[in-house]
Amino acid sequence: MQQLLKNEKDRIVIFRVSLVLSLGSLLCSCIASSSTDATLGLQLVASSGQTLTCEQNATCPSLSVQLLGSDNFSALPVSDQTVTFTHCSSSNPTPFTIVTPSVKTDATGTATTQVISANSASASDCIQASVSGTSLVFNFLLSVSEGTTFSPPPASPSPAPSNLAFSNISSGSVTLTWSPLPQGDLTYILWRGTTSGSEAFAQVSGIAGTTYTDNTVTNGTTYYYQVQAMNKIGSTTALSSEVSVTPSTGGCNFGGSPFGGGTGSAGDPYLICSTAQLARVSSYKSPSTYFKLVRSLDLSSFTSTHPIGDYNLVFTGTFDGQNNILSNWSYSSSSNTNPVGLFPTVGISGGTDFGTIKNLILSNFQISVSVTNSNSIGTLIGIMPNPNGPGTTSTNQVIHCSAIGSSVSASNGTNVGGLIGQAGWNSNINYSSFSGTVTGGTKVGGLLGRTSVTTLSNSYSTGSVNVATTAGTAGGLVGEHQNASSISKSYSTASVNATVANATRIGGLVGYLGSATVANSYASGDVTTQSSSRSIGGLIGESYDTGNNTSVTYCYSSGLVSSPSPSSNTVGGLIGSYTRTLSTNNFFDSTINSSLPSYYNQFTSSSVSTDTLGKFTTLLKTPATFTGAGWSTTIWNLTAGAYPTLY
Repeated sequence: MQQLLKNEKDRIVIFRVSLVLSLGSLLCSCIASSSTDATLGLQLVASSGQTLTCEQNATCPSLSVQLLGSDNFSALPVSDQTVTFTHCSSSNPTPFTIVTPSVKTDATGTATTQVISANSASASDCIQASVSGTSLVFNFLLSVSEGTTFSPPPASPSPAPSNLAFSNISSGSVTLTWSPLPQGDLTYILWRGTTSGSEAFAQVSGIAGTTYTDNTVTNGTTYYYQVQAMNKIGSTTALSSEVSVTPSTGGCNFGGSPFGGGTGSAGDPYLICSTAQLARVSSYKSPSTYFKLVRSLDLSSFTSTHPIGDYNLVFTGTFDGQNNILSNWSYSSSSNTNPVGLFPTVGISGGTDFGTIKNLILSNFQISVSVTNSNSIGTLIGIMPNPNGPGTTSTNQVIHCSAIGSSVSASNGTNVGGLIGQAGWNSNINYSSFSGTVTGGTKVGGLLGRTSVTTLSNSYSTGSVNVATTAGTAGGLVGEHQNASSISKSYSTASVNATVANATRIGGLVGYLGSATVANSYASGDVTTQSSSRSIGGLIGESYDTGNNTSVTYCYSSGLVSSPSPSSNTVGGLIGSYTRTLSTNNFFDSTINSSLPSYYNQFTSSSVSTDTLGKFTTLLKTPATFTGAGWSTTIWNLTAGAYPTLY
């Protein structure tokens, strides 16, 4: 073959097919033949006598085809060509399964697929390889050898691979990594496209590890990747989350200073590739500065110090995490270092400069502050302060951000939230979440401690929320929600616990609601209080409004509300105390909370009977209960036998 290529004078590209050999019991005979494509001057050549063995009903070793070309032939490059593997005839029985029918050739011109053998000693098949845009084909005849032993198929792997991210980006090359799945004997398939959701071709299959370097990318082109796992009989997981990258001539310099590339503009953000570059954000934070995190980073080297900047940091730029993960930040302080968060302050109080944090995942953040009267503490942001009044049109924004497996502890603190301590005028928080444990003194929330003129939507919290001071306020999602703020299409499954006596305003979703709105939201976590606690509700602890600025619509709660003396305190299945009549399109589970009224009305000091808004569990799992009350089926998933959930 080498001599043929060496003496080639007619610019013929040779298409060589090779079969990788391994042990087993499937016999594959490859018939020697060749075909030519006059248009492109291509010739398809393969050698005969190759055998492939594997167990019945199992994935055979990789089947590879390689496109070779002479140096002076450029009509068809060897890389990025589509090779299609199909059964030779749709009318013939096809007992063998092709794992990846369409594959792009890599930098060496190689495309790989695998076949899954039949569970029969007499099965045979014909599989054809072809190159898109040419007339080249090559047929493989496959059959199962006699006397093989059937191996039961392993269970389908699950879940989808997680934490797909870039570990390196350079000119013409990107390296991806992902977390391994717990099942053994798996390989991985990497998919690539040039528009979001277009990963139609497997870039490579049969990857044994959890990293792959793609050397076939073009600088300036944006690529989208997903990965999935496959067991030995070809069962695959769902695709992972999608990540994207645009390699450049300079690439991402992991040792670069101040950053790994970019100029900081909207069209060319500063690239952050290392913890050292992340720390430099504190010196480049003007409103017109843009940052992009291009890989996940381990922040375990930052112990009781801030990865980006200390509590004096005020960030007003735009930070795009690209769904990468910042993990393992541990912060503990006994001194007055308010506020606390990865970004301590976002936006300028009384000014017109705002900040945006988006597409960022925090994992295993452990925040502990023991200072008395500490204020504004969260994993992502300590405070988004009030800018230049309610007439300001610009906003601080947190979009698609989450903290998972994390904790925030400030038992003497005020405005303590899982993700954000407090948010001021015109802040916008959307598609964000917290999973973990939050403990604070007052104004404590699973996602956010306190809101003021804040829009919160499409967000949630899970885990537990604990309030640790007398007269403390806490909610599963938000501790204190007031001043023309709104919550919509959000929920909490977090349990809410008052760990001391005399706590006040404790709710499954919101602790205190003042001149604000809640719509199309729910709470399913239990609410537990100690003696003499007041204003306790499955959804909201207390709502106070002397005007007409507060409303709660299309909401429900399904958790157990537990209080030592509900008859002497304001304790309700839905709301502890409310200053106006509540809309009849709200509900709570009266089977779980059979002894509680819907809420207490402070204007008349009279309770509202349980059967007004209380519904038996069976009715709360009946769609007609909600459609009859005007609930939207485009917002709510109403399924018989289940509590409503949000789309």
